[in-house]
Amino acid sequence: MTTLVYGFLDESGDPAPRTGSRYLVVAILATPQPRPIAQHVRRARRALGKRSPSGEFKARLTQPKVIERFLKTLATENISLYVVAVDKKSYRHAEGEALYREAVARTVWYCVERSPRLHLILDRRYTNAKQRTELETAIREVIADVPGQLVIIEPLDSTARPELQAVDFVAWAFGQKYERGNDYFARLLTGRVVVEEALK
Repeated sequence: MTTLVYGFLDESGDPAPRTGSRYLVVAILATPQPRPIAQHVRRARRALGKRSPSGEFKARLTQPKVIERFLKTLATENISLYVVAVDKKSYRHAEGEALYREAVARTVWYCVERSPRLHLILDRRYTNAKQRTELETAIREVIADVPGQLVIIEPLDSTARPELQAVDFVAWAFGQKYERGNDYFARLLTGRVVVEEALK
């Protein structure tokens, strides 16, 4: 029987067509053993000696040296990374939330293609039930043809799952690469990247 894999999904940037970031980056951190990832997050927070204002361990609120150390630690674990980056200026297939759904579904497809038994945990983006349903429908339509797939989709608050805080750092690292041209942090994870795709 195929091993059950846990996939934690987060994004960097935003899908708004003419404002905010130029890139929307979606990342999945997949692992058959989520506990070590959660432990690394807890240790990193303890090492900082203080809680962030948001009550979470978030890359945008963390010093570069701490980010570097945390990403290096993540890269030693049994993880697979899937990253899709969309250039909003040139990608005309979808805009706004439709673009977000398309990017998420594509990233999930790459993961499910390799790990068909997947418990997908997303950082909860929507409070609106209709939007949550639209996102799940978009994902399920894209993965429908993957043989033997069995996918559980669970949106959770990132304070409830430390692993979602870990994938925040992954999405941030690739956001730096695409948005700012700084690939240093993304390169720390190179050996764990299974798919990295840039859509233009």
